[in-house]
Formats: sequence, structure tokens, C-alpha cells
Amino acid sequence: MGRCHWGVYRSKNEKNYSKGKYLSIAEKIAKDIKSGKYKVGERVPSEREIGETENVSSITSRRVLLELESHGLVKRIKGRGTVVLKTAQSPLVRVLGSYSAMQGSFATGLKKEGIEYTFRILEESFQTGRVSIEIANQLYEIVGKFFKLRILRYGNGMLFKDETIYIDATLCPDIDKCENYDSIFEEICMRQKIASVNRNIYAKVVVEKDEYFENEAPMALMMLDGVAISQSGSVVQIEKSAYNAEAYNFTVEAKS
Repeated sequence: MGRCHWGVYRSKNEKNYSKGKYLSIAEKIAKDIKSGKYKVGERVPSEREIGETENVSSITSRRVLLELESHGLVKRIKGRGTVVLKTAQSPLVRVLGSYSAMQGSFATGLKKEGIEYTFRILEESFQTGRVSIEIANQLYEIVGKFFKLRILRYGNGMLFKDETIYIDATLCPDIDKCENYDSIFEEICMRQKIASVNRNIYAKVVVEKDEYFENEAPMALMMLDGVAISQSGSVVQIEKSAYNAEAYNFTVEAKS
């Protein structure tokens, strides 16, 4: 048995093979995604719209969206419809190990990709206690007063990153007066000289529905744990973030 690109099986001996109508429509929408007509986070035509435009039944329209979803191009989100998860060309690429990339604006990075950036702050507060994280078998801690910031970062209305950071308030006492949380690492570097940044990345599958990612089925996340260390050896920042794995690729940069 041979397998076609869009998941239809046929025998090698079949001579008069033709694609089903739903496959032709699915391929057309996939090409529109690839061309950039529909960007990450944007809604593709609904079952009703496909039915009216292509003059097909609701069953065929449903199969079109299921076919696109099976290829990881789209995802149905309750209350929003079926949206693009990634383009057919490539996911977003972010560099690890580059100070310029870390200091860059999240909004600017998405804008270059043609994606509209929005954000939602869930928490920003000074707290007292202990925050710890383990990276490469080494424990890092902030003890005492720290500033906690949790922010949701969206692209075209889709949640790309759920970011939580903790900043040593004794080293950055006025961090809450930061006018722009879009490039928070740059703000930290203005207050402290950072000697190194260590990060740990691992995969996580969310089985139950997440309150913010709003997944209706198991979803893959890329988890990032990070720590920024000053030239004096103090832990300035600890980060614990979750990225939408469908939208991102990470690459590592190392320079001599």
C-alpha cells in the first residue's frame, strides 16, 4: 500500500485514482497557510464557510478541518474556531545563548514574522520567601524579597508563552517601575551586570485542559527553566516558562 501526502491510501495497481473533494479543499487551505494568507493564531474558514464557498456538505467540511488538524497545521479552540498552529513553511525559531536575542523585544520578534503581539499580566507583586530552581544538577535560589511577574504572551490571539519570572528585589529594587515588560531581561541588565545565563529545556505533555492554553486535547509544551547570574555570583533572576511547542523551534548559539 502506498500513502499519499494527505493521508489517503491507494494500491499500486490503481489506475484511475482521484482525490476526494475534502482533500482538494484541505490542500488549498494548506497552500493559503503556507503563502501567509492565514498566519499563526488566525482563524481559517469554518465548516459553514467551507460548505458555502465550496458547495459541499457539512460532513465534507468537517473532514477538511480534521485533515488539516491531523497534519498539525490547525487546531480547534473553543469560542474561537479553528486557528493556525504553524505555517506549512516553518515554526518560529528562537536562539538560546545569544544575549542580543534575550534582550530583544518579544513584540518586535513577532512583528518581524508578521504576527500581532498582545499580552496579559496575571501577577506582578513583591513577595518575601524563597524561590529555587535546579539546572544541570545545580540548585539556584533567591532568598528574601523578590518581585514576581507572570505574563501571558500572545501572537494573533493565540497563547505562545506563559512566562513567570522572579527577580531579586535587593538587586533590582525598582524593577516594578519598569515601563515595558516586553523586554524585561534588558531592563534587568540595565540594573545589574549579568555574567551568565543558564537554561534547561524539556518537553511536557499537558493531558488535562490548561486554563490559559485552552487545549481540548493533550498538548505538547516546551518548558524553559532559566537563571541569570551577576558578575558577583548572585542570582538576579529565575525564570519558569512554558512555550507552545507547535509554534516554536529553539536553536543554540555558541561563540568562541
